[in-house]
Amino acid sequence: MKPETAKPATTRRDFILRGAEAAAATAALTTFAAHSSAAEKQEPIRLGLIGCGGQMGGHVHVIVKKSLNASIAWLCDVDTGRRARYAERFADFQQAPPQQTAYYEDVVKDKTVDAVIIATPHHWHVPIALAALAEGKDVYVEKPMSHVFDEGKQLVAAAEKYGRVVQHGTQMRSSLVTVQAAQLLAEGIIGEVKVARAWTAELREEVAPLADGPTPAGVDYDRWLGPAPQHAFNPHRFHLT
Repeated sequence: MKPETAKPATTRRDFILRGAEAAAATAALTTFAAHSSAAEKQEPIRLGLIGCGGQMGGHVHVIVKKSLNASIAWLCDVDTGRRARYAERFADFQQAPPQQTAYYEDVVKDKTVDAVIIATPHHWHVPIALAALAEGKDVYVEKPMSHVFDEGKQLVAAAEKYGRVVQHGTQMRSSLVTVQAAQLLAEGIIGEVKVARAWTAELREEVAPLADGPTPAGVDYDRWLGPAPQHAFNPHRFHLT
């Protein structure tokens, strides 16, 4: 999703980021636009990575492998162990190590951060994105963009209000086959579409249930829950969703 509203002429940079899906077999594409031409030099885009789980790993892989003109300013996650493991991946990518925090507010309040990538649990996507937009950041937000329908409308309105770019991590929306299919549908190849059905046929290993238990050391589980209903800690709920 990218609002049609033009960005202000005074902006310091453009941000176009296509996501990487960790489970995908094909390579993901990530593109960063340069800072304003008035600067006459290419300054690294300063990024805040919010949510250091498996999905963020795809983005990190592309940033590091392609040596993109970016620097990682922050790593944000409620799990200190995950933050530490991600920090190690940038040891050879940049000289200064990223700052680490469990609070996304630290990231979005940092005036030197240009854009954020949000790969948290679903219920945090829009609340964090709205906060980042209000602070003048461009945003890449993983799927699903919104937890409930009205959140999507709020995000569109905020992107237009603050004149920022919002990129949604739905790769198929930008794929050539999807564009061609949309063109054929618009040309009426199958007539009027009245019903659409979708399904997935992925092979998954059976996961045995686990009992609820204590929160692991180094994890701020209350922060992880955030606006979600209160639940006892369960490993499957925590890192497998």
